[in-house]
Amino acid sequence: MNDNLKTKLGSRKFWAFAASVAMSALVLFGTDADTITKVVALVGAIGSCVVYMFAEASVDAAREKRDHKISQRNPVIQTKDGIDYHDLVLRKPNI
Repeated sequence: MNDNLKTKLGSRKFWAFAASVAMSALVLFGTDADTITKVVALVGAIGSCVVYMFAEASVDAAREKRDHKISQRNPVIQTKDGIDYHDLVLRKPNI
């Protein structure tokens, strides 16, 4: 998906704009107030879901990127004895 489109769909301002356009169009065509309220509520609910999904995807991507960087910096190397690299570094020598 285009990054600009993702940004727009993830914006609360965009969904407020969409709700106001829908409300204005319904008022223009003489729709009753109850229907207008339901349509605006539906647009707001859909917008909230979309914003939440993009926010969670962004958080997950940042977490994955961070975890990948950490694993690249601190590789865990398994030895024959089942001791990993971190244990070898942290253990004090027996002298």
